[in-house]
Amino acid sequence: MNRRAIEGFFSPDFYHREPDFNRLTADCLRAGRLRIAVRRRDGLESTVDPHSQLFTGANIGKVIVQVAELKRDN
Repeated sequence: MNRRAIEGFFSPDFYHREPDFNRLTADCLRAGRLRIAVRRRDGLESTVDPHSQLFTGANIGKVIVQVAELKRDN
């Protein structure tokens, strides 16, 4: 019989290994073997839903709320 286990980890426990982790995961990202779940919401008014999901566990991954366009002076 085959068995598999998946276990999460608390990233602050491994901050001292950040350079190693970044090097290894960067290779996986470039090769497409690792994907990061990111959702983007637009506007300050859209922050309520993602914020409430912090307490319910309804969101998986990262949520980015863009509140304004970045204006660059050229």
